[in-house]
Amino acid sequence: MTMHTIGKNFVGVSVNGAFGPYKVVGPEQNLHGLILRTMHLSAGSIVLSTTPPTSGDTTKIRACTPDVNGRTEPFLVPAGLGVYIGLRNDYNQLINVTWDYLNADGTVA
Repeated sequence: MTMHTIGKNFVGVSVNGAFGPYKVVGPEQNLHGLILRTMHLSAGSIVLSTTPPTSGDTTKIRACTPDVNGRTEPFLVPAGLGVYIGLRNDYNQLINVTWDYLNADGTVA
């Protein structure tokens, strides 16, 4: 059995996708990088960028689109990038994400 680490930081919310992308971590908070540990979205995709994504914008890094079973593989996000969730334009979009910030030397903070 593979053991997975759950991040020290957590967001678990239900949001209205009509209000646009949801910011999990802003670029200003990601000073030395972070590791996304677990993700579960009812619909949407993880977007890595210095600015929030807009509808139809193909210039942003769309890191992954977890299905309803979620994702548990660690995923490194470089320093200076924010983590956003691009959502479907619908009510009650479930977002559950855990992550760890990194220190300047690359160790988990």
